[in-house]
Amino acid sequence: GLFLNSKTILGKNALDGFTSLEWVSVSEGATVGTNAGEFNCCRSLSHVNLPKSVTAMSGTMFQSCSALRCVAAGENMKDFYASAMIYCSALRNTVAAPKATSLPYGAYYQCYSLRRVCIDDGVTSIGGSVFSTCRAVAELTIPSKVTTIAASAFGIMESLRRGRFLPTTPPTVANANAFGSWPTDCVVEVPAGSL
Repeated sequence: GLFLNSKTILGKNALDGFTSLEWVSVSEGATVGTNAGEFNCCRSLSHVNLPKSVTAMSGTMFQSCSALRCVAAGENMKDFYASAMIYCSALRNTVAAPKATSLPYGAYYQCYSLRRVCIDDGVTSIGGSVFSTCRAVAELTIPSKVTTIAASAFGIMESLRRGRFLPTTPPTVANANAFGSWPTDCVVEVPAGSL
């Protein structure tokens, strides 16, 4: 494992390819989440604890961390950049980002083991392919503030059984493939009067 103290500053691709690294604990004040690919291809990494001082997940921060099951983040997490968790095939839950207003392109693309999707209440826009090919997700709730959903955002979610839409005004959807390949028996719920 690796403990990053308050003086640590991780640069772009800092730990790229550290294949035997199994866990990371980040101390308050460490600078992580600001440069692309900081933990890219750490294929044995399974657990990461991020403190409240970390407010962003950089682009491709955990790309291809195929053993990553859990990322615990602090209550100040607000920014996800493109493909932050792409190809994290063992990830079980989304990362809490209580201050986020958007989910960018490919944030959880091909996270095959993702079972629980929690989109934070402040999110207003969902980017392209954010949850595309997340084949194990059974339930999904779109928060009430979401106004835009990009192409393929929720495509190929073959296990989806229930989709709940909380916005009373339907979000603007890029095209029909935003929800492509949902099972035909998936129940879709919308607020009364918004059908």
